[in-house]
Amino acid sequence: MRYFEAFRDVDTLLEANKSASSIGIKPYEPTEDFSSTIRDVFKRLEVWRGQRAQGEQTPTSYTNGSKTVLLWLDSTLQSYECTQLIGFFPNVFMEQLLHMMDVKEDPELQRLAYHVYRHLPNIPFRAGEDGEFISALIRIGKVSGSWHQRLRTLINMQVIYFRRIFLIRPAEQQALFTAVAEMLEDPQLEVRLGASTTLAGMIRCSPIVLRNNILSSLRIKFTQALKKNPMPKKVQGVSTPVNSNAQIIRRHAAVLGLGALVNAFPYATPPPEWMPEVLATLASRAANDAGAIGKTVKSVLADFKKTRQDTWVTDQKYFTPEKLEDLEGVLWKSYFA
Repeated sequence: MRYFEAFRDVDTLLEANKSASSIGIKPYEPTEDFSSTIRDVFKRLEVWRGQRAQGEQTPTSYTNGSKTVLLWLDSTLQSYECTQLIGFFPNVFMEQLLHMMDVKEDPELQRLAYHVYRHLPNIPFRAGEDGEFISALIRIGKVSGSWHQRLRTLINMQVIYFRRIFLIRPAEQQALFTAVAEMLEDPQLEVRLGASTTLAGMIRCSPIVLRNNILSSLRIKFTQALKKNPMPKKVQGVSTPVNSNAQIIRRHAAVLGLGALVNAFPYATPPPEWMPEVLATLASRAANDAGAIGKTVKSVLADFKKTRQDTWVTDQKYFTPEKLEDLEGVLWKSYFA
């Protein structure tokens, strides 16, 4: 037996569980032998990963060993013993799972690893236990050399935020918003787009007080970034310099950020009081930009138009003639007139 009942009666048992946490007393703690075994297994996987030749098609010790570990993890994470593994999430499991998902030559391994990875934030964390997990997600999202891994961290950032929305500590809440906002400036386009979608979802589901505070600070930040990073002028016959690429990414990040604020309220009617100004800023300052920036602006405005077809009679009253004119230059005049 790994634990034993030591309460004098049922009332004492219930009271002890009630006072411990919202999900009772933690029934299982990993023993030293168990913890040592887990770490040794994952160290061995890391050695095998280094020995596997990139692009190798045949099964290897790494792929076979990883599948065995994943099947055990999948079973354990769905059992009542799942909480004893929480301490291994940040520094033992997470990075190995992300590496497994990068093995394109073995779709079964990718599928199993993704399934287990998505399960991690759904485990019932106790108060204070989610901090290291959130910090690890943020760290990997910032420093991983694989853009696929950086993109996948956004998936679990969003899930852990939704699952813990009323339990997460303010410092970690702010850290998640800051991390996602910073990932809007990722060098990889797919990561920037994923960060924008994640930010919109987090804002939409946040409590009103937090949402209003976040909206105010992010709106100012993204608007200033858009103004401070004009589109570099292209010189014919000269390749785009590195500093110009960085400036374009910062400008795109500002557009994606403002777009996320708009997309967080797709059906709010009348629109929030700040929204007409944001839409007009996007239309007048960035709609004619080349490449991904102009495309993003047109997509944000088109989605706004599409979701407002039935309520435009009311919504248009919250736009000044000047703001409507800015929108007319991007989308159909007959709609905004």
